[in-house]
Amino acid sequence: MIGRQNEDRSNFTNNKVILLWNTFYQNRHFGAGAFGQEPFRRNKCKVNTCSLETDRRFLINATAVVFHIRNKMTPFPSHVNSRQLFVYFLREAPPATYGNSPRYRTRFNVTMTYRSDSDIPVPISRYVKRTEVTRRKYTLKYRLSDKTGYVVWLVSHCRTSSKREQYVSSLAKYIPVDVYGACGKYNCSTNIVCMTSFERKYKFYLSFENSYCRDYVTEKYYKTLKYEIIPIVYGRANYSKLGLPNSYVNILDYRSPKHLARHLKFLSRNETAYVTYFQTRRLWKSVNVLGKAFCDLCELVHNESFRRIYSDVHKWWITDACDLNTVKNVIASATE
Repeated sequence: MIGRQNEDRSNFTNNKVILLWNTFYQNRHFGAGAFGQEPFRRNKCKVNTCSLETDRRFLINATAVVFHIRNKMTPFPSHVNSRQLFVYFLREAPPATYGNSPRYRTRFNVTMTYRSDSDIPVPISRYVKRTEVTRRKYTLKYRLSDKTGYVVWLVSHCRTSSKREQYVSSLAKYIPVDVYGACGKYNCSTNIVCMTSFERKYKFYLSFENSYCRDYVTEKYYKTLKYEIIPIVYGRANYSKLGLPNSYVNILDYRSPKHLARHLKFLSRNETAYVTYFQTRRLWKSVNVLGKAFCDLCELVHNESFRRIYSDVHKWWITDACDLNTVKNVIASATE
């Protein structure tokens, strides 16, 4: 049994128990930040009468049980009663989904994934508008003329279902692309060290997803927003809704890598146009996505009228999720 000992449970019986059955990789609290009632207080949840638990002995009292589909889930429990909710938690794309999803396809009541059609969406990041912002024109920290490199890519997976590596190979014929990591000839130590170095030297960063699947956007895009470098995105998501407006270049807006390279070269020699990609960043701020997700789950478990059983949650997860036709078209454009 995994649990916490010697804590104040004076109000325990007044709260809905949300039991975390396994771990979110090595994260025992699934990114909620704490256990017990603290996550719901800390995140200022509208409904905060919940308790986040890890001890499986609380299964009999749990209103909801959360399972990270990528981690070990055995022994998999049965519902204690018809009102108990089993939550399907996943933040990886379908091509990276392991065998747990089809194995337990009929056992879930709630979906909690990065997809916007989930019962509780949990994207990698989320931005909201600031209430007080400065309207002054953005000034570059590093002069554009001092950025001697054009495009940089930090990547560890060299063969992917999105075929991004083929597009990059074509793009490099028209504009220099420096590749760092396992798939390139350059190295740097950590993400922070890499990105700090990149923003000084390079004008653009390739934020290409390894899977071209609905709503799938990872930290490859979001991490660049902290740095003075323009992300170039490739993914099956509405970036205008998920990210910051006017902060990125989308390869799907260009007929081919050749046409994209032409636009990047234009931006590289036009500081007025280049700086517009940073102007709106100060108008937005990131929020604690996982904290909000558990707020939403707490509110859901208090909804006595909520009833759902997915007859096949795995089918929901994979059907039409990934668009291989667009991938084929993108790669075909790379041969022009």
